[in-house]
Amino acid sequence: MRRLLEPRHLTWSLPVGVAIAAANLPALRLFVSPGALAWFGGMLALVCVVMWQAHLAWTPAALLARECWRDRTFGYVVGAVVLLAVVAAFTVDPWMQRRLPEFLPADRYAALVGLPGAMFFKTLFVFVTPYAFVSRLTARPAWARAAVVLTGQLILVLKGYHLDGALLGGLVLVAAVKTWLLSWCYERYGYVGLAVLCGLLYARFLLLPEQPGVMP
Repeated sequence: MRRLLEPRHLTWSLPVGVAIAAANLPALRLFVSPGALAWFGGMLALVCVVMWQAHLAWTPAALLARECWRDRTFGYVVGAVVLLAVVAAFTVDPWMQRRLPEFLPADRYAALVGLPGAMFFKTLFVFVTPYAFVSRLTARPAWARAAVVLTGQLILVLKGYHLDGALLGGLVLVAAVKTWLLSWCYERYGYVGLAVLCGLLYARFLLLPEQPGVMP
């Protein structure tokens, strides 16, 4: 806990956390009234600063030093993710848009303003923070990856608790595989690499036809 409170980490966590929160304000504006936007924005900035502080304090040094642009395999992974995103945009996503619109952005504007959240906040909340927390308790990467997967499953179950059991189970299984693969990418390419991959996956929603829905 003392490492989490070290002031030296604030040199990075404070500006980065505030920047991530600021990038999410347009998406936040879709959900909260103008009068409450400043309060919610401030709380989001505080959460982001704390999570980034935990990232710097508890993430293994080798993982913190990852630089995706220096890894020759990163380009191949980016290509595979782009291909997967395009295929999903024309196969799975139209079905999701008809059956489960609450899991997709409402329109292209919602998808556009939600892109920073998918790249920076969601990765920080679902991947980086659980990984750092478990890494502080144990040196076993498999446990840290399991914590990431369980975090993603918990969020999905809380969001889709009203769905049919078989449908929710299928979504949980697919999401578990996706989250595990992305956690491996996080270990290999670091936070920046993970943000790029998650951004590319999310950007496919810009290809969906306009249809009323609810921003996730």
